[in-house]
Formats: sequence, structure tokens, C-alpha cells
Amino acid sequence: APLSKLGSTLRTKNGAAFPTGITIISVANNAMWSLYALLIQDVVVLIPSLLGYLLSAFQILVILWCSGVLPFDLSFILLLCRERGESSKVEEQRARV
Repeated sequence: APLSKLGSTLRTKNGAAFPTGITIISVANNAMWSLYALLIQDVVVLIPSLLGYLLSAFQILVILWCSGVLPFDLSFILLLCRERGESSKVEEQRARV
């Protein structure tokens, strides 16, 4: 799961963890399924297709950011990505105060 490596990708600014070709195909695939779901008016197909589209589009954003193409910074997402064991360090610091 490439998004599980999001924290390290944003810290190192190395998008190698995200396979670009598969991600582009995933965006196109989920877009087609979303259009199909809208045409047949089926929410059961639409919800996972939209979720997959949004996550794949986010992966494309991260890949472009790592390449230096985007004019804005995505490092604020690091606030949401904690390393394992980092949350226990934060809890220990809170307990001391």
C-alpha cells in the first residue's frame, strides 16, 4: 500500500514508493467506473470508485510534488503522519508537563 509510506515519502521528498504508471492507470480506471456508476445511477459502485479516484489523484499530487512540479508545498501533511513510537513519545512529554 503506497499511502502507508506517505510519511517517509514526504520527509525524503522521494516519490519512488509510488509507482507512477499504475497510479495513472488507477486514476483513469476509477474515473471510468465513477462515470459508469453515474450513468446507471448506482451508489454502491459510485462510492468506492470515487474514493479510489480521490486517493489515486492524491498519489499523483505527491508524485508531482516530489518531482518539484507543483507550486505549493505538501509538507503540512506530515502533521498527520506520525512514525511508529512517535505517539508514545508525545504522550510521555504530555505526562511530564
